[in-house]
Amino acid sequence: GIEMAATWVRALPCAAIAAEIERSLDFLSHTGRDIAPGHRSLRAVFERSWQLLAAPEQSALARLAIFRGGWDREAAEAVAAATPVLLAALVDAALVRRIASGERYVLHEVVRQYAAERLQNDGATSRATAARHAAFFCERLYAHVAALQSRDQLAAFPRLRPDLDNIWAAWEWAVQERDLATLRRMSRGVVTICEDLGALRLGMQLFGAAALALTDVAVGDRETRETLGHILGRYGYFLGRCGKFGDAEEQLAAALTMLPANERAERGQTLVHLALLDYQQGRYQAALDRLEEALQLLADRDDQFYVGLALCFAAMATLAQGDRTRAEEYLERGEALWRANGYPRGLALTLGA
Repeated sequence: GIEMAATWVRALPCAAIAAEIERSLDFLSHTGRDIAPGHRSLRAVFERSWQLLAAPEQSALARLAIFRGGWDREAAEAVAAATPVLLAALVDAALVRRIASGERYVLHEVVRQYAAERLQNDGATSRATAARHAAFFCERLYAHVAALQSRDQLAAFPRLRPDLDNIWAAWEWAVQERDLATLRRMSRGVVTICEDLGALRLGMQLFGAAALALTDVAVGDRETRETLGHILGRYGYFLGRCGKFGDAEEQLAAALTMLPANERAERGQTLVHLALLDYQQGRYQAALDRLEEALQLLADRDDQFYVGLALCFAAMATLAQGDRTRAEEYLERGEALWRANGYPRGLALTLGA
């Protein structure tokens, strides 16, 4: 591979060569007759390496191409049926690389491209592997949501960070497949990660794509319509956070029309998002009215995170109205909640109100 790449140095800078290699397996080739057929192109080298693998190793390598940015042993076995024995064989074959920490594995992008082609040649296996990948990272994200919104946030986020590319890929699969259960289950975690990263535009794009995918089919299907309500609530939130207040209000209002009365937590969260928009635009009484309604909806849902936000925003709105006494009552309730919950950003937001 290095020798084939070196022949391009006279025509392209090294960075361009690297980019072309990652873009296409067929970029590197050699037409010299003195070169053995198995070494005349990068694809030929991979074909030879593939043929040397046992059938279970070939299958595992193909399925491992579904990962983005690497994986750990638990994910390898659950998603790709790649046991520790198979992983070790692929490491020995120099097709899989174990990262220095020893806890994660990765495919070089060019190897991943070749393995992905092999996976795509078997449509049924490709679809099943993608579904397992999405299900696995949906559950991994969901299992961390409570920790991400509590005193354990600083410990939980680093556990998820190595798999962010896998999480985004799982979300994209759910959007493409219109998998309503996966979209609902991942939504709150995706919001939380985007917030913690400060990736507000990414959040807007992810939920915007989901909203677009569901809009056409929501008219005639109740479950899709209700799920779209969940999505629009988050999409509107990110639109507002990106300063698009008018669009945000439109989407949040639409979300409320789609969420049924028994979706009390979702309705409460949407009202909190609308109240924040009211506050940002100087409509303090409207914000308070929404927040009081939200607090009633959230009261029996044990959602400390959104109750804490509602109390903080209510304090800010009453303070803006000049009612310091009432603002202090909201702040005391909010501070007590955040100290019990331990979420550092929530406590900082309340103390800074």
